[in-house]
Amino acid sequence: MTVLVAGGTGRLGRLLVRSLTADGERMRVLTRDPAAADELRAQGIETVVGDLRDHEAVERAVDGCSAVVAAASGFGPMGSSSPQNVDRDGNRALIEAARQAGVAHIVLVSMHGAGPDAPLELLRMKYEAEQALVASGVRWTIIRPTAFLETYLDVVAQPMQKRGATIVFGRGDVAVNFVSVVDVAALIRAALRDPGLSGRVIEWGGVDLTLNALSGAVHA
Repeated sequence: MTVLVAGGTGRLGRLLVRSLTADGERMRVLTRDPAAADELRAQGIETVVGDLRDHEAVERAVDGCSAVVAAASGFGPMGSSSPQNVDRDGNRALIEAARQAGVAHIVLVSMHGAGPDAPLELLRMKYEAEQALVASGVRWTIIRPTAFLETYLDVVAQPMQKRGATIVFGRGDVAVNFVSVVDVAALIRAALRDPGLSGRVIEWGGVDLTLNALSGAVHA
């Protein structure tokens, strides 16, 4: 059977697809980027071009799959994408299509702090997707990682490499919990294999660092 990764061309998704392929899993990726799809096909990865708001593409993507990893996000500068239409509505559509297709297990990548009264809209939309998954009747695992270390390293390290200085928002002395995408991908792989991780909401974090400490480590 096939494992679908929705959001398989993001930082986490690419790593996960490589890891699962190396494990011998048959993979499929749902992506809205035709160039990324061509790149994956050249590597022997089956792809479906479309996004979570494209019902026909979603139905084709889940068809024949044994498991689905929902790792897409509408957060960030991505045109018409938003937390409402991707993280909530898109994931709801993916979950429903997977249910109808007889998918056995869905792993949803949510976010630490997701909740109905969370201060950020993204976290509220993630929570609503979680609720849809729990109510779907499909075997599920929800993973709530903290901030991806690699994303923040990009923000801090790239200006440092180019100009010898970087920008730290605010005072930079508030601790943030970071987790590596490598560790998140490893947890997803475990969740796909271990029935004991089904029906669980897993908070997944790492070390606490301030942005000042992180920028200092990069500079060193």
